[in-house]
Amino acid sequence: MAAELLRKKVSELQAKNPEAKVVIMGDLNDDPRNKSVKKSLLAHDNLKKMASGELFNTSSKTFKQGYGTLFYRGTWNLFDQIIISQSMLPDKSSTWHYKNDSFSVFAPEWMRVKEGDYKGAPFRTYVSGRYQNGFSDHYPVFIQISK
Repeated sequence: MAAELLRKKVSELQAKNPEAKVVIMGDLNDDPRNKSVKKSLLAHDNLKKMASGELFNTSSKTFKQGYGTLFYRGTWNLFDQIIISQSMLPDKSSTWHYKNDSFSVFAPEWMRVKEGDYKGAPFRTYVSGRYQNGFSDHYPVFIQISK
């Protein structure tokens, strides 16, 4: 439902201004391949197959390469995504634009679990209600935008 509402708001904005520069970012609680992202939000990774008004998911390529932002039950997920309007693509914009392939998961060693079953996973602030002096259960993500 959240993806459908967000899609409605993006469509309204694009109807008013087809060249509106839209950036959607955050914890979507789904991976780039999930129905809520692909079908409801209309966020894709294949620029050649995108219809007018659809969105580009900068996170998809990284997810397909096996990287994620959280580790749950032995599996990496990439819930933290950055999705942009086509007007943010370099060949569609003469002003602010997304730098191709710049999506990245920020996961330096100091933010990782050092050993055990969760080695490499985000070093959480709390585990089973116990304070661990960690950071988060998700790694942050970023893209580069050029002018």
